[in-house]
Amino acid sequence: MENASKALLMAGTILISLLVIGALVFVYRDITSAKRADEEALKTQQLEEFNKQFTSYERKLYGTELISLVNKMIDYNANMTSKGYKSMEIIIDKVPKGNKLFAKEKYKLDDLEKILKEVKNLEKEYGGSQTLSKIVEVLNKFSLENNKIKNEDKDKFNEELEKIVGVTGASKINNNLSDVLKYSEYIDFKRYSFDYQTTSNDTNNGRVVEMTFLYNNK
Repeated sequence: MENASKALLMAGTILISLLVIGALVFVYRDITSAKRADEEALKTQQLEEFNKQFTSYERKLYGTELISLVNKMIDYNANMTSKGYKSMEIIIDKVPKGNKLFAKEKYKLDDLEKILKEVKNLEKEYGGSQTLSKIVEVLNKFSLENNKIKNEDKDKFNEELEKIVGVTGASKINNNLSDVLKYSEYIDFKRYSFDYQTTSNDTNNGRVVEMTFLYNNK
């Protein structure tokens, strides 16, 4: 009887131990599952917040807004592609062709980055965006012949230029009128409107990687 009692006690102890271990495993699995769900929810929230920086542009945009989006993508590529993220791309089609800065209809991010760098250099060379904008306003008052001021308008053109940039500055502009024509095209671009077309996402992580826009000529 004594041996039987000991056997029952041992069996009971083992059973209780197994029940406790089973309960601990169940609780661990439950905690792990909840933690995993929280982590997935956080990842989803972070992805939505990241994409919102770009999906907020999924609408009709003016050129100024499009330039803001382009700069955002340029900054992203400069900072994040080295960390293993896919580079971003933007495609803008049917842009009115100019003679200087915008000489074709279709542009990608690399094209636009080069244009914005050139614009920045022009602003630095000619005293900033406000000064260049005033110069363009003067230029737009006159008719051009082969991208040059007509002879009969040169005196009046120089007179107005000198009020803005002085005699030396006016001479410099006359010798580099193509620079002003480039900036004029840039100002026009900022005023254009563009229709949103598509957004593509990275198949691995869901991040926005490409957006396309089409010039709206209406």
